[in-house]
Amino acid sequence: MADGTVIVIHDSSLDRTTASSGSYYGLTAVDLPDLDAGSWFTAEDGSHPFAGEPVPPLRAALEVVAEAGMGVNVELKSCAAGAEASRRLVEGVAALLDEHAERAGAGEVLVSSFNPVLLDRMGRRRPGTRLAVLTERGLLLDDWRSYVEMIGAEAVNPADEGLSRDRVEEIRSLGYGVNVWTVNSRERAEELFGWGVTGIFTDRVHELGALGERA
Repeated sequence: MADGTVIVIHDSSLDRTTASSGSYYGLTAVDLPDLDAGSWFTAEDGSHPFAGEPVPPLRAALEVVAEAGMGVNVELKSCAAGAEASRRLVEGVAALLDEHAERAGAGEVLVSSFNPVLLDRMGRRRPGTRLAVLTERGLLLDDWRSYVEMIGAEAVNPADEGLSRDRVEEIRSLGYGVNVWTVNSRERAEELFGWGVTGIFTDRVHELGALGERA
């Protein structure tokens, strides 16, 4: 955001996940209470129990994570507003992770991104940060090791679709973690853990959480 506030949001605009529209790059923290990110969710009874829930700042999300004693994956989204905004994003996230590391109960943090430049900058700004390279379907190619090593990442987070057992075993044999997205089937999750993956991303955590604990 324009004042450097780091928010938790999937897209580079407000249109899809809030009741507002347009870019948030020109907004500031004082605008957050007006950004309704909950009305789109409809419960089985037709109600909207999260209506009025604002877009959260990353600081608040990290506080909740620390209180729960959980680890967290922080994904750096490629910034559509240009290089300066991208630099502010990395600096802002790094500063918040420094704060988070001092909180009682704070668990492990993994920083991931599809953008290797952002990961490289994060590693330079905050040495020791655990990094993971996200890859789209079909983009986990034979050169994966080169850029993972150059960035200093410890894990590859590939798309589930098109992922092969041979590729998982190759990555794991070299000591890297493999966290697959997005896996909503118990059968597929069990298969992937049988291949040796270290984690999955899921929309069905209430159903697959126990599976992850066993793995």
